[in-house]
Amino acid sequence: MQSTSGRAVVHGLGVLVVKAVEVALAAQARHRSSVRLKVRTSSVTLVDDVVTHSGRPVEARKAAGGVSEEDADDTAPQQGCPGTVSVSRVNSAVHIELARCEPTATSS
Repeated sequence: MQSTSGRAVVHGLGVLVVKAVEVALAAQARHRSSVRLKVRTSSVTLVDDVVTHSGRPVEARKAAGGVSEEDADDTAPQQGCPGTVSVSRVNSAVHIELARCEPTATSS
């Protein structure tokens, strides 16, 4: 950690949650455990705007499991934007704060 404040934050979204954890643990190992980790998780709503003709991409996503039956009603074209659909989905996120801490003295 080269930060002058002694702290940094690693964020990971979706498939990169695991990579964010790996990066934070690698930083902690590199600094011989003088780095404290504070982990917070969250869920983030994402909106995919798809421009299409005849709704085929949305139907393909439904077939592949990318759009649930509940979301199917939300895929109607937006007013004023023919051929555009918006699909909401939720993705996991992790936020890991790395803070420099003083090594604790061990008693012998």
